[in-house]
Amino acid sequence: MLINKTRSLSSYDIALSIIISLLIYLLFSNFSILNDLLGSTSVNNSFKKPYCDETNYFCRPAFVKFIYYYLGKLININVIIYFQIYLYVFSITLIRIQCVNLKLNEWIINILVIILLFNPKNLKYVFSTVEESFYLPILLIIISLIIKLIVEKKYKNLIYFNIAFAILLLIRPAAIIFYIIALPINIVYLINIKKDIFKNFYFISLFCLMILIVPFFVNNSLNKHYISKSVNNNYFSMHALSSLIAKQKNTHFEDEISQLINIQITKLNEVRKIGNLNLTSKLHFECVIFPAMNNPIYKEKLILNFFQINKKLNLNKKLFNLYVKNFLKNPATFLWSFQQCFFANSMLAEILTQKETDDINKILLNPIFNDNDKRIILLFQDDTKNYKNVITKFRFFNLCLLSISIISFILSIKSIISKKNDKFAILSILFFLMYYLVVNLHVNLVHAQARWFFTYFPLLIFSNLKIIEYINLILFNKILKR
Repeated sequence: MLINKTRSLSSYDIALSIIISLLIYLLFSNFSILNDLLGSTSVNNSFKKPYCDETNYFCRPAFVKFIYYYLGKLININVIIYFQIYLYVFSITLIRIQCVNLKLNEWIINILVIILLFNPKNLKYVFSTVEESFYLPILLIIISLIIKLIVEKKYKNLIYFNIAFAILLLIRPAAIIFYIIALPINIVYLINIKKDIFKNFYFISLFCLMILIVPFFVNNSLNKHYISKSVNNNYFSMHALSSLIAKQKNTHFEDEISQLINIQITKLNEVRKIGNLNLTSKLHFECVIFPAMNNPIYKEKLILNFFQINKKLNLNKKLFNLYVKNFLKNPATFLWSFQQCFFANSMLAEILTQKETDDINKILLNPIFNDNDKRIILLFQDDTKNYKNVITKFRFFNLCLLSISIISFILSIKSIISKKNDKFAILSILFFLMYYLVVNLHVNLVHAQARWFFTYFPLLIFSNLKIIEYINLILFNKILKR
């Protein structure tokens, strides 16, 4: 499909975004029936200067904390919330413009916009003061920029694309996984540079590289002012430890520091033997409960003592090496577990039906569960109790969407093989790989949370662009026949 003329952002788009944002803010703030759809929002009305001291040696990334701290000095919380909503609406406006440039049918574009705009979970993020409040709009902007980059092969678009990825990495370091996609895109564009601007090749290449590496220096600088010098930050290692224990079923760790891992793996293997649970309940344990049971955030004494005893060691490096070593020893076990938990994320295995909840509560009588284990299991049940009656429908929808996305991915690969310049196929592949990579990272280093599905839901939607193209052609042909 040839693109003869592209649509650009106009003052009308900006004004419309302002109006829609204001309507959303007023409606969801003043009508309880709409506000209830958001669930429990997390709003901090007083932002203190970020600092992480000896009382907390698992220090989360600081960038968003500093954003809120300085915004809180300039404007009140209501203006901050409105700004977040506007950023969200504006990012969807950018996607709409790029869908127009793809020559999609107006009905299809409007449906996509509505799906994105009125997703209660996404609106919950922008009505809160959390990482996702900024992370999600930037992710949506990246989606629009990737489409723009494929439609218009201009170097300014490549620069915007890199800046957006850099901001995403500043907000959440886990976005580093997206560099697996971003770097090849840069390389492909730069090696195909036109001869008439060859003199700018080295400058553009260096500039793009600088943009992508700046977040590492910024985050490191922020951490120096945020984390006390006496703190050995183990933010990565606490996730690596809980993931390693949950994924590994063999107790062959020999050094002294790994004795805890042997004890916890033995315990989880015993838990695996009990209960008569369905597939979702088993995934709930494997991908939600087991990682949580071995994560210090959930205050398991053995795990907390482990970090206290070894607080002077560089556990981030040691546990990273241990994780890689055991992955290489038995990659099949790890990879199977990764796919299990990727599937569990799509199944929203964090949320249980009433029957599944009752089945799990029955096996809690087993003495292998200590009081903290029971507290963790009941905590997840309590956090998701409002969704028990609708979760079955959500699972069906999610599985259908994932199946369609996989079909779109396969069709896109076939199309690329036969027709290399198929824009819809390229975009479908890119968005599916982004979704697959980032969800695998999150559910395997943390645990399968429903929030990951909703945060990255837009990537899954646009991984269907190849199938959307077929639907678009059918609608377009019907219009022509009238």
